[in-house]
Amino acid sequence: MDLAKTINNHKLLLRELVDNATKEITSPSTDKDFFKAIKQLENDFVSTRKYLELLAIEKESNKSIIINSDIEIISLGDNCIPRNVLTRFGLKKTKLEGELTCPFDLAIHPATSVAQFLKNDFKQYLDISNLSIDFGHPVNNKYKVMFNHEREQRFRDNDFDELIKRYELRVKNFKNLINSNKHILFVLHTKSRNGLEELVHALSNIVNPDKSVLLIANSSSIPIDKLFATTTNLRVEILNNPEPYNGYTWFSTKDYSSNEGYNYEKNIVDKARSIIESYFIKNQIKTIPDKHITC
Repeated sequence: MDLAKTINNHKLLLRELVDNATKEITSPSTDKDFFKAIKQLENDFVSTRKYLELLAIEKESNKSIIINSDIEIISLGDNCIPRNVLTRFGLKKTKLEGELTCPFDLAIHPATSVAQFLKNDFKQYLDISNLSIDFGHPVNNKYKVMFNHEREQRFRDNDFDELIKRYELRVKNFKNLINSNKHILFVLHTKSRNGLEELVHALSNIVNPDKSVLLIANSSSIPIDKLFATTTNLRVEILNNPEPYNGYTWFSTKDYSSNEGYNYEKNIVDKARSIIESYFIKNQIKTIPDKHITC
């Protein structure tokens, strides 16, 4: 494993740690606070180094999965966790490795809205009448979508022209992938069961159920067990994986590089890999009986 190369690929992660710690160190109220901040910085770097070492091992282990070009992993939201975590652990290819970005990868989409877009072919998704700015982010007010990675002015200029073009391409990528003959693992992260049944049935109507599986990663402390009132021909797997502690922020370096954060993310990756190995690589996917729920 090339640890130096791994750390170089995570400069932003390390820079965030330094920036946050510098703020604490440069304005301590007492000497005790100063030395406490120094100690915290030291602990954070040790934790981050360990996290990067573990990631390097995971990426090496997952190489054999992503090499298989007949398998795609597609995020269905509701936030950036599926795309970011699965890419970080090497189970999903990076953009440099040819991965195409889809609409639900890097934005906030409630499950109820995803269900509507799957049913109505993304109607009104990018209508100018539904787009505005909220807390610095472009949003689709009607469907409660937040484009949280498009904060720059260029995405709001000319009636959101650049934003619309970017997401039109991502919608096109999504449609091309689901209409391909590939095996697809769809991954949805959520803390609510609202809209899940509607989403499952909408998805089952537009994909090949013999080549598709949906993984729902539930991070709420309330488990999802019995989910569907009606049957579906789509295979659905549920991972009940509560956030590791109160105040956990999945995109905070301190949180996700902690032991608890690493294990939380690894649970998602391990479940996704298990599905891929069980149903796609070993060609065990068959015509699905009435109802399939695994928790």
